[in-house]
Amino acid sequence: MSFVDFKEISKVASLDAVASWLNLELKTHGNGQMRCACPVHGGGDRALVLTPSKGLSACHASSFKRTGKKNWGDIIWLTAHVHQIEEHAAALELQKHFRPTSVKPRTVKKAARRKAAASKPWWKRLAISLRMI
Repeated sequence: MSFVDFKEISKVASLDAVASWLNLELKTHGNGQMRCACPVHGGGDRALVLTPSKGLSACHASSFKRTGKKNWGDIIWLTAHVHQIEEHAAALELQKHFRPTSVKPRTVKKAARRKAAASKPWWKRLAISLRMI
């Protein structure tokens, strides 16, 4: 399995942007909620509820007793629910579509730190290592 940074995906992709990407026909309701019919379960035009202020969504057409799965979650859950895939696969799809541009892979950061440390004179590296003892 490839690494997925769930926190970074949540920072880059908003609930509104993901709903637009999933082609959900949302209608605004009171108290900041948006609702539409669930593309998977149907259930009328109020079945799928999105609350952008909290970053959560819920499907009232599905229930835990019938499906055995939770019927609420964040943008990763929403993508997994609409596409009927596992949450890790949904996170990978979101990462592909909403690729963060400012994030560098961890290996690049480590290599840069090693290179910067190696460029110091030997006596400074020795002084730093002696402080650590």
